[in-house]
Amino acid sequence: MPVTGLDQIFQRILSDGKRFGSVGQYEEIRGKLNFEIDPSNVANTRITDIDLAPRNEEGKVVFDSDISIIRPVDLSKISGKLLLDVVNRGNRVALPNFNMGTRPVIDKTTPVDVEVDLGDGLLMEMGYVVVACGWQLDAPPHEALITMRGPEALDPSGSRLKDKVYMQLQSPEDTHNFLLSDKNHKPYQTIFCSQIKTISLTRLMT
Repeated sequence: MPVTGLDQIFQRILSDGKRFGSVGQYEEIRGKLNFEIDPSNVANTRITDIDLAPRNEEGKVVFDSDISIIRPVDLSKISGKLLLDVVNRGNRVALPNFNMGTRPVIDKTTPVDVEVDLGDGLLMEMGYVVVACGWQLDAPPHEALITMRGPEALDPSGSRLKDKVYMQLQSPEDTHNFLLSDKNHKPYQTIFCSQIKTISLTRLMT
């Protein structure tokens, strides 16, 4: 999956310049990674509907992802180990779990340079590089989240795809309605508002 460019947004020192043992200070580079992939490459054929994705003049599918690179300021102190943070709905997971750091509640008003809590510095003291890269298209478009943007697959006529999707809706208490997405994520657009063409399976939670 070739990267064609990195658009850097900012580079900053973290934790007010705190030194983490012999490794020293840490910094964050935040930006946007640009990708370009060949839909005919066998390695890419597992991507759902890749053959229906719009292409550029070279016949490639392009998309971009937010990226955060947290590394020692002194590059000679890097241990050679990198931890890929597979973000959850655009939120960091690695630092809150490994370093016992706090995670901000992000909404549309949260700035992209919201403070990153390095917690107790466990990974930092060992010289790790921590990289978070967006991979979800349906996350809310909040600039502080680490998400991904890509083209919409279309049918051969250029129209939007229409079909059934599977959704699991559950509640710990009785309710008369559900949102079609979780926490303000972007749901698939409903084509039929009636239940004529839906299939429902109801199970009681015990």
